[in-house]
Amino acid sequence: MASQLDKVFTADPKSVFELFLSKGTVGFYIPAYQREYSWDENNIARLFEDICGGVCSLYEHEDAITFIGTIISILDTDHKTIKPYIHGELPSEVMSVIDGQQRLTTLSLLATCYYQKLVELQYEISSVSKELNSWIQNTVNPVLNRLRQVLEIDRFSSDEKFRYYPKVTRSYADQWSTDSETAQYDSPIASYLFDFLTYIHSEQQFKPKGVFTYELSKNISDENLPKHERVIDNVKSLSKKIDLIINKGGDDTYRFPPIDDILSNDEIQIRLLDKIIPKNLLASIEDISEGERSKFHKIIRLFILVNFFLDRVAVTSVVATNETYAFDMFEALNTTGEPLTAFETFKPKVIDLVGVKAYENSQERTYINYIDETLDKYKKAEDKQNATTRLLKPFRLALEGDSLSKHLSDQRRFLNKAFDSLDSVMSKHDFVKSMYETSIFLKQCWPEKKQDSPNLKCFNGFESKELELCLAMLRDANHSITLGIFVRYFSEYNSSNQTEEDFNKFVSVVQAVTAFFVLWRSTRHGTDGIDNAYRDLMKNGHTHDGTLICKPICFSMNKGTIDLPSVKDLQQALYLKLNDKFKGPICRDTYISRAKNIQTFKNNKALTRFMLLIASDDVVCSSKYSGLVEKGVSGSAPNFNSEKWEYFKTIEHIYPQSKPKGWADCLSEISSEHVIGNLLLLPQYINSSLGKRTWEEKKLILTLLCCKTEEKRNELIDLAKAKSIELSFSTESIAIGSKYMSHVEAASQADDWTNDFVNKRSENIYGLVWDNVIHWLK
Repeated sequence: MASQLDKVFTADPKSVFELFLSKGTVGFYIPAYQREYSWDENNIARLFEDICGGVCSLYEHEDAITFIGTIISILDTDHKTIKPYIHGELPSEVMSVIDGQQRLTTLSLLATCYYQKLVELQYEISSVSKELNSWIQNTVNPVLNRLRQVLEIDRFSSDEKFRYYPKVTRSYADQWSTDSETAQYDSPIASYLFDFLTYIHSEQQFKPKGVFTYELSKNISDENLPKHERVIDNVKSLSKKIDLIINKGGDDTYRFPPIDDILSNDEIQIRLLDKIIPKNLLASIEDISEGERSKFHKIIRLFILVNFFLDRVAVTSVVATNETYAFDMFEALNTTGEPLTAFETFKPKVIDLVGVKAYENSQERTYINYIDETLDKYKKAEDKQNATTRLLKPFRLALEGDSLSKHLSDQRRFLNKAFDSLDSVMSKHDFVKSMYETSIFLKQCWPEKKQDSPNLKCFNGFESKELELCLAMLRDANHSITLGIFVRYFSEYNSSNQTEEDFNKFVSVVQAVTAFFVLWRSTRHGTDGIDNAYRDLMKNGHTHDGTLICKPICFSMNKGTIDLPSVKDLQQALYLKLNDKFKGPICRDTYISRAKNIQTFKNNKALTRFMLLIASDDVVCSSKYSGLVEKGVSGSAPNFNSEKWEYFKTIEHIYPQSKPKGWADCLSEISSEHVIGNLLLLPQYINSSLGKRTWEEKKLILTLLCCKTEEKRNELIDLAKAKSIELSFSTESIAIGSKYMSHVEAASQADDWTNDFVNKRSENIYGLVWDNVIHWLK
């Protein structure tokens, strides 16, 4: 099969001059999704160090170049990526830059600095002999012409000011045109380049006598001012480095060949200057003043720098036939840069939807800015990409009910295809709003860092400790598949009157999903297809005996509306899915028999903590069975809330995980030490005191924790000391925590920790779990 790669992309090594002179009139267009120009002093220092190193290498051997990376672009012959533009006013060739705009912008600024320095030195040295001055002019003028070709596109129009286009422009802020009414150069780079071109064409023979000073427009907003100042600061930095080299011959960082060696060696002159300085001119230099000789040395060094810059600073120019290929190659080739996220490349579609002028004050801009601010806190490219993935995965679940890979190309294709497939402006508006709401929900209700607890600030002052706890557990259990449902119902709340009733509806949705998760996962050794159950519900709803019980939840199946299934319908659909999984109606006894032998600690630790906590809520020691608990009155042990979720951080294996000493063989028949009946929920400060101790020692410590009188507490502390039991907690902490530890008190009353007791305790705990969550589904 013949290769078709040339129809996909081309890759060519090019010098700076060749890059900017592709077909003579190339213009470089920076799309809206590209980040702002951000190179700083460190980037510039590295570039100049590389250039000086290249000059020194060329001084030593004839095939030296300095390679500065890859420029990836699209040859946009149909002008699909260019906005705005005027028909008939574009350059004959426009390259839409996918990667390399930071280098491209800096090379343009460096060209202006070289041009300025050459012109200044021309005038400074004009007082030398006629022959020497003529040689300098004949040498420098062609170089100035080449620099102008790097900076400008000559449109040969009658308006001298707008005849010359800056070669680099940015979407929306700039518009190429020879008409003063429609020409627009407001971006930091195009504004600077246009003013510079106006400056160099303001005098005859393109030799302005004054020094160029860039004056910032008074119309620049406070938001955009730092972006323009960045350009000014970098021009100053570039100029200082040029001055260091041409005035002093460089230093230890910016090395440069000795001027005397250059002037005394024809071969080196050919390499560095591309010509030989006539001997009679070199001889005449000896007769001029030291000051004039110094100026001559400066211009030779500068000429070497500019020649090397134009002809031996090299890039690989990769030109793709479409945006998808270009981004794929960028990801493959990129090793040190910062790849653009799928969200960044999506933003221009939103701007285009609203219109450039209307976007500034639009609701869409508010949405996009919020997401931008959330993602921009990540400074490393990898972190920002991970954060973008964290946003887009639940967004796609809410949108289509499907998963999304971490690959940039897949994420870009998803956003573009999903957005373009919507057939109305309103649907596209809701699309952007839904992404914004996903970002809000993740930031506040599903925080990235495990040490950060969910908060409910996005619910206008409504609070629910139970809601916070359910969200915290699901987040800690890494059950992010539920986010699609939550985001959809959060959008519904966000579009409602946001009353307490609306808030309670959202709480009920989270509770229903939590109950479904608890009852499904606690009766299985793994996930057992739970993700598919959610996706099916999102995309297809649920049908029972031929009747649609619950309609689809995802955005696309509801035509982008907020017309979601009622809480009752959602509860019924989840309950029926559990019945389907249990192959018959699920009941308390069936649930307990399925769950009691599951190694829940190994299954999911967050789920295990949750079940132990909800089973300890408002319980008292059983009046019938020593070591077990039963439901008490409301408020007797209020454990089921987010505060206790943080308080009871650890799970203790009463019978230790590794085979302990001093334990009888009474647990030899236990299915696993990881079953829930062998586990006890404890505060962090207590757990380390228990370890691998015998049951008698653990029983003493647990009894101590639940003491109701100071006399009994002191008695047990003395007993612990007598048995050489070191306690990792204070008597004060015991007093604070004892009121919440009915479940611990009950465990301490067990006569012995046997296999039979552990089985009964498992049944006791799972019975309480069922009693506390089943009503969330009915």
